Amino acid sequence: MSSGLTFQGRAVPEEGQASGEQRLGITKITRIRLFGRWFPALFWARLLDEIRILVGDDRLVSIRSFRTPRGVILTDVDIAGELDPDTRLELEKKVLEVMDETKVNPRRFLKIEVRERPATLAVSQD
Repeated sequence: MSSGLTFQGRAVPEEGQASGEQRLGITKITRIRLFGRWFPALFWARLLDEIRILVGDDRLVSIRSFRTPRGVILTDVDIAGELDPDTRLELEKKVLEVMDETKVNPRRFLKIEVRERPATLAVSQD
């Protein structure tokens, strides 16, 4: 067995390792932040379809949910690369449209922001 990363005794594929962003050349991401973890399947289908239409079929997208230290559950939809301000504004409109169409409370939408490579932000070595 190799000395690579494991999870529950199984080897972690290279795509799932923290160095994935560096390997793929992702230096910035555009992040959509939402309150909560559970959303209707139609919401995800429509949201990903709108992202695909706005940024193209080949853009990498990651969805993850997590709990903050205060116990609030958030979901991040990360899109590889930095979107220009006009595209970000259009994406914000589309997110709110999809929420309206799928009966998701629009107050669950927090923001869209551009971040540096997520791997450098996620781990603190304090």
